[in-house]
Amino acid sequence: MSGGEVLIETHVIDNHPWLRGRLGLLRKLPGVRTVLQRTPLWRQYREFELHPQDQSNWFGPNVIAVLEAFQSAGFDIAHIRSWGNRAAFQAKIGALPARLLKHTYEGFPGNISVVGLHSADDAGGP
Repeated sequence: MSGGEVLIETHVIDNHPWLRGRLGLLRKLPGVRTVLQRTPLWRQYREFELHPQDQSNWFGPNVIAVLEAFQSAGFDIAHIRSWGNRAAFQAKIGALPARLLKHTYEGFPGNISVVGLHSADDAGGP
């Protein structure tokens, strides 16, 4: 449970090999790295590909993907800092996007109370 603030520390791919095998050579082309960092991407890892003793990380986002994922879920988020292939973020609950209430399975009238969705206009909550 959170009082409205979330601190996130996660693996990110901004300074990590994005492409497997020979495709990795593409990142040396002028401008490719900048374009990739501005495009939200989630890289998929197979089994022990990321770490030789830990296969629990299946996906690695870049920083912009983390920001946009949290924003799309209704959080105000800031990238605090990056180091190596890790990054830290701070997020606060923001206004719930209307699309989550109107155009999703979770937003159907029979499901709203079950999943706990309510708009900022609903002072009483779910």
